Amino acid sequence: MLNSKPAYLRVNNLNNPLKKINEFHQLLAKFKNPEDILREVCFYLKDLWQALGCNIVIPKNPKYEFNLKSKYSSANKPIPENLTENEGLSLYVFKERIPVLINDTTTSPLTNKEIVTYYGHKSSIAAPMLGKSKILGVIIVFHQEKNFFTEEDLELLTFFANHTAYVIENLQLFYRLEKGVYQDFLTSVYNYRYLQECLLNCAEDPTKLPLSVIMIDLDNFKKFNDMFGHHAGDQIIKTTAKIIKNTVRKNDLVFRYGGDEFAVLLPATDYQTALKIAQRISEKIKHHTFVIGKNRFRGFLKASVGASTLGLAPTPQLALELADRAMYQIKRSRFNLLNHVSLEDEILIDFTPAEKTLLKTLKVLLSLIDFKDHYTLEHSRQVSILSYQIAKNLTLGPKDLKNVYLAALLHDVGKIWIDEAIINKPGTLTLIERKAVQKHPVIGAEILQPIPFLKPLIPIIYHHHEKYDGSGYPDGLSGRDIPLLARIITLADSFDAMTSTRTYREPFNYQEALEEIKRCSGSHFDPDLVEVFIMTIKQLQSQTSEIFC
Repeated sequence: MLNSKPAYLRVNNLNNPLKKINEFHQLLAKFKNPEDILREVCFYLKDLWQALGCNIVIPKNPKYEFNLKSKYSSANKPIPENLTENEGLSLYVFKERIPVLINDTTTSPLTNKEIVTYYGHKSSIAAPMLGKSKILGVIIVFHQEKNFFTEEDLELLTFFANHTAYVIENLQLFYRLEKGVYQDFLTSVYNYRYLQECLLNCAEDPTKLPLSVIMIDLDNFKKFNDMFGHHAGDQIIKTTAKIIKNTVRKNDLVFRYGGDEFAVLLPATDYQTALKIAQRISEKIKHHTFVIGKNRFRGFLKASVGASTLGLAPTPQLALELADRAMYQIKRSRFNLLNHVSLEDEILIDFTPAEKTLLKTLKVLLSLIDFKDHYTLEHSRQVSILSYQIAKNLTLGPKDLKNVYLAALLHDVGKIWIDEAIINKPGTLTLIERKAVQKHPVIGAEILQPIPFLKPLIPIIYHHHEKYDGSGYPDGLSGRDIPLLARIITLADSFDAMTSTRTYREPFNYQEALEEIKRCSGSHFDPDLVEVFIMTIKQLQSQTSEIFC
């Protein structure tokens, strides 16, 4: 005999359905995750009808919408994998998009008899979850008694199913809009706006410190774009984003900075680790085979990378700016030692913890100079590594090796007191301007004078612009009267300056710079050191092709 009173009112001893409708509204409002909502709906509807269970059937794959599966269930046992749900009640409701009431599942042609046998239910109601433009799935409630449900029960389930679909679609729309605010449309990595937000949030979280930043810029991208068009260029950008994401660690955040530039935030990462990750990104991009239509490219596209760390830079924004400048300095330089991280690692092995702490402080000082002259910081690092390698090939002792490294790192520290307009002037300097620039070795020596630990560096920095023939400054020393470590730095400084882009000229290539060094042997440079210098460059060239182009 059919019941006249709706089952949900009978089993809950209710007279007014509004109480349960309000409860359902409140339930959906509690959760912001669609999966949590669907899971809770299953248990709520099972309890509402005191049923054997409630299943929510959805497509396994949106592309094949009739391949259905009970993903959410409040039944005591899940449906086994070997039982197909691509027939019977769930499929019928999904295809026809209409609710269905079954009073006797054993005789109804719409039921899947294997599932009926498995659960042992005698009646069921099913309703499609109809969204604005598509069906999200089907909700089925099943009970052990025949003739248990009424049309009013089916109407209530239909209301619940559609309301659930409405809430889930709104949540999905909200997530898409939110994602669009923080995500780059082309690459699906985070965008510049979100980078600024994350940078500040990470900097304020002690668990994320030290916080490092990597900046990445594709070399030759404009040339590629001009040759193959913007569509091909977009493919390159998308592929590069994937390479970077696959290269960094799980907790690192990848952003599209703009155009062909990317940024990576590395929480709880020190500077040396950041450099290693930057080098790994550079190598992955360099050796990747880019496929555009029928064309394959490998080695044509490379990346310039720069890194900085909050701590070496005093503020998060400055850390980002310094990483950006480091990247552009590497891009400008034809001779790039900064990507060859193992060289710097080897140097720092011999430094005590106190010396490493001081080194961080010195790099902060250099970063302040970099605000005036964007060339200084990375140029100083390159000169320090190259000077160290030359001194090592001269078999100098550990003390001299440390001193030449530190002196080279600080050789331009005196520029902090030189007018920024003079330092960055694109044209030829006037006599007065040239005299001002030539004061920087003297100023640098004066800056270091009060620091006892750095006193051995003072004569090296003071004399690093002397020339072997006596035509240099500030004192016009010549030959062996110039301190040895100063003569080494003069060579490394000149070579890096020649191979870097400056405001007033394009860089020399590697071979042109070597020829110029040889030409000036005996006049600008110590001829004995020139031979060792050339040997050092050839050694570095054999160790890595990445630093020469």
